[in-house]
Formats: sequence, C-alpha cells, structure tokens
Amino acid sequence: MSIRALAAGLGISPTRVVQLRKKGMPTDSVESARAWRLTYVAAPTTAKSNVVALHEAVSAEAGHEDFEATLSRLRHTERCTSQALERLLREGKVAEIAALRREHVGVVKALFDAETKAIRIAETRGKLITLDRALSMISEAFTEPLILLRQLPDLGRDTAERARLQTFVNGVLDAVKSAAHRSLEQTGTN
Repeated sequence: MSIRALAAGLGISPTRVVQLRKKGMPTDSVESARAWRLTYVAAPTTAKSNVVALHEAVSAEAGHEDFEATLSRLRHTERCTSQALERLLREGKVAEIAALRREHVGVVKALFDAETKAIRIAETRGKLITLDRALSMISEAFTEPLILLRQLPDLGRDTAERARLQTFVNGVLDAVKSAAHRSLEQTGTN
C-alpha cells in the first residue's frame, strides 16, 4: 500500500506515516496500521477519536464500493483492535488498555449497527425472510398437495383398496408431522 493512500486512510500526513513505519507500524493495510497505532501510539489528544476517523474514512469510501466491503473492513478492524487489546492485557499496560477499550467498544457498536443495517437491507431486497413468513410459505406450498393426498382413498375401486389407500395417506401424513416436529426440536423453536 502506498504511503499517500495509507496517510489518507489514517487521516495523517505522509511524513507521519514514514515516522511510524520506522517505529514498526505495518503498512500493508489501513486496518492493521490503525490497530498498531491504537496499541503503540498514545491516545489522540484531539476531540476526534480513531473510531470517528474510521467512520469518516468508511463514509468517504462508501460511494466507491459496496456496503459488504465496508462491513468486511469493520469486521477486520474489530479483530485487529481485539487482538491489540489482548496483547496489551498480557503486557499489563493499563493506561493503553483503557484508551483501546473505549475504541474497541466504539468499533463493536459501529459493527453491530452496520450488521443490523445489512440485515434490514437484505430483508428489504427479499434476500431474507422472517421465520413466520417462511412457515407461511411452507404451509401454502403444502396445502394443495395435502388436500389431494387426502382425496386419494376416494379413488379406490373397492372398500379394501380404499382402506389400503387411507392407511397409506395416514402413514404419509404421520411421517410429515414427525419430520416437522423433529425439525422444530432441533432448531429449538418448539
């Protein structure tokens, strides 16, 4: 990744990127550089936190790519921040932990908000449906075949054949009920 692109992504000057690179900051991605800065650079003294800067960077790029890419970056940022926090905990760096913890909470909140929006978008586009709607669709799909199945014994030529067909229909209906019951038990929605 170029120094200028990294500087733009981090909201700092290219000169500062070079300085931080000499101190060990990774330059392969904005997310890894941001996580490194959260761990090894003192908390920002301006009113703008890293989370606000991240949100602005994501918002600025949102017009150039899809929402899934933004969501992916947020997930990556949360993982990097979480790993940096774990590392600080092992090292016992209390002051840095407090600052990074606030940043991590902000990243997690932003991620959950984005995930919620992604679910709403998928629902609006018809890619996701509610459980009630799915059950309704299944019920609608089975209604006509079940009516036809129940009429099957009436097609028997004699009483014995109608009785055999009725036994067959009852067996099919019992199997469908049992399978539906097992499925509900497995999913925990019983």
